[in-house]
Parts: sequence; structure tokens; C-alpha cells
Amino acid sequence: MAKVVVLQSAPNKVTVTPTYTAVSVETPAEVTSTVAITELNTFVTVQDAGGALDLPQHYSHTQNEPSTTWEIYHGLNTRPSVDVVNDEGISVFPTITYIGLNSVTITFSSLQKGSAYFN
Repeated sequence: MAKVVVLQSAPNKVTVTPTYTAVSVETPAEVTSTVAITELNTFVTVQDAGGALDLPQHYSHTQNEPSTTWEIYHGLNTRPSVDVVNDEGISVFPTITYIGLNSVTITFSSLQKGSAYFN
């Protein structure tokens, strides 16, 4: 089960689903955004810009099980740049395929574990 920590919520209302699979943020202007919790360590940053809710601009994914294919839901509603590092912190350059605006498939020629950073 995921652990959810809200660092700052005022004046926003933060709601976590009972199954810890999504976080919803509602601003005073009643604009709501929901972000899926897809990994044990999912970090969500929400900023209020003049009463309008900005969607998260960054997402980090950690792949603990070695695989040649990482399928990742980032929820950024765009095709972000993606930086990938292996478990030793070395940049690697896999094939990245965008699946719509919220998901990617990262393909390697050999088994890899590490992290992907979306901006």
C-alpha cells in the first residue's frame, strides 16, 4: 500500500482514493485535477497560477525489476522529454515510443532497471 504525504495543500483540497491509486486536487476556483499513483514512489507537484490549476510538469518513474520494456503512465497530458538512467546512475539512450499524451513505452536492447524522468 502506498504512503501518501501532503506537504502543502492550503488553499487546495487534496483527496486520495481509498485504494491509494489516485490523488485529486481541487483549487478554490473549483478546478480539479487527478493524478494516478502508478508506483510506490509517485511524486506529484501542483502549483496554483492565479486561481487556475496547472497540471504536474514533472514525473519520475523507478523500474526496480529488470526488463527490456518499461510501460509508463506519466499523466502529464503532453509528450514530455524523457531522461533515462540505469541503476548505476548512468544515462542510457533507449527507444522511446509515445502512446498518446500520457504514456510511453521505453524499449532497451537488454534487461535494464533504473529511472526515467519526464519534463
